[in-house]
Amino acid sequence: MESNIIIKNYNSQRNLTLEYTPVWFKNKTKRDRGPFEAKPAMVEYDESDYKSLLKRRADNYYFEHISDGPKIKPFYDIDSYASSEEDLPGLIEFLKSAWETKLSGLYPKGSIAVASSHGLKDDKHAVSFHFVISGYETTMSELRNFNDAHQLYADKRMCCDNSVYRLKGGNMRLLFSKKPGSSRKKIPENYKSGCEFQYHIIQSNNFTNFEKLALPNFTKPTVSPPVSPVSPVSAVTVIEKCNKDKFVDLLNQIKPRYEYADWLKIGYICYNNFEGSSTGFKIWDEYSSRDPEIDKYDSKKVLDQYQYFSKQTSLNTLSFKTLMFWINEDNPTKNQFEFWYKTVSL
Repeated sequence: MESNIIIKNYNSQRNLTLEYTPVWFKNKTKRDRGPFEAKPAMVEYDESDYKSLLKRRADNYYFEHISDGPKIKPFYDIDSYASSEEDLPGLIEFLKSAWETKLSGLYPKGSIAVASSHGLKDDKHAVSFHFVISGYETTMSELRNFNDAHQLYADKRMCCDNSVYRLKGGNMRLLFSKKPGSSRKKIPENYKSGCEFQYHIIQSNNFTNFEKLALPNFTKPTVSPPVSPVSPVSAVTVIEKCNKDKFVDLLNQIKPRYEYADWLKIGYICYNNFEGSSTGFKIWDEYSSRDPEIDKYDSKKVLDQYQYFSKQTSLNTLSFKTLMFWINEDNPTKNQFEFWYKTVSL
C-alpha cells in the first residue's frame, strides 16, 4: 500500500525549508515538488535514500513529516529539564529506565530504538529522549487513543510530550539532525550501525518495519454514571506460566538479547513466570552474566532491578510466550502451520 511521505531539510544559511526528494523519484513523476507541498507516494523507501540522509555531518537539518492517515510506528518524545548540571545524569538515567520499562510492557513484541539530544536549551540543562517501537504499525489517531487509554500523559514525572501527535501533521527530526537554531543533535543510543538506522524511523513501510502488528488490545476510556461507593476490587491479570526446565530451555533457544529494552523484558518474564521468587532472579542473573560486554554485568544492579519490578504494574502481561515468539522470529519456520502447532495448546 502506498504511503505519503515527506522528508524536509532545513537550510540554515538561506533560512528556509527545502524538501528532500530522492533522485529516482524525480525521474518518475511530474508532480509539483515545491517546499512543504509535494507528498511523494512511495511503496517503500529505498535503503540508499535513508543512507544519504542519515549522515553524521555537523549541520544536518533533516525531518520526516508525520500526520494522521499514513502508517507509522508508535513513537514517544520525552522532554524535561534538570535543576542543575549535577542532577543531569540522575534525571537521564531515571527517564531512560522508566520509559524502557514501560514501553517494554506496552509493546512486548517490539524493538525499542532509543535516541537522545540532551544539552543546553535556553541556558537550562535539557533532557530529551526519542523512542520508536518497530514491530508495530498504527496511525496517529489510533496511537493517541492508545496513549490516552494507558494514561501516558497523566504522570508529569514521566515528561511525555503529547504535542507531537498532531493529526494535521508535523516534523520529526531524523538521526544526526538538529532543530533550526539549536546545537543539540539527535544521536542513537542503540541500533547505531548504518544497517540498523531504520529502527529510528517513525514512518512504517517495508524497509523501516520488520513486522506490522496492530497495537495491543486496550479498552478505550469511558465515562461511567455516579454509583454508590463500594469497596475497591483490584483487577487481576492471569499470566500463563511454565515449569523451570521448559523456561530455561526456551531462554537458551533465543538469540542473545542484551540490548537494554530486550534484556529488561527477559527480566520481567522471569519475574512473572516465577512470581517474583529467587528462582526467577537466579535465571535472569545467570543470563545477564553471559553478556559479551561483561563489564556491563553487575549482580547487585540486576537484583535491584528485579526487586523494582514489583512496582511496575504496566508490564504484567509479559510471559514465557514472548520467548516462544522470539524463537520463531530468530528461526523462521518453513511450514506456515509449524509455529501454530508448536505454540497452541490442543
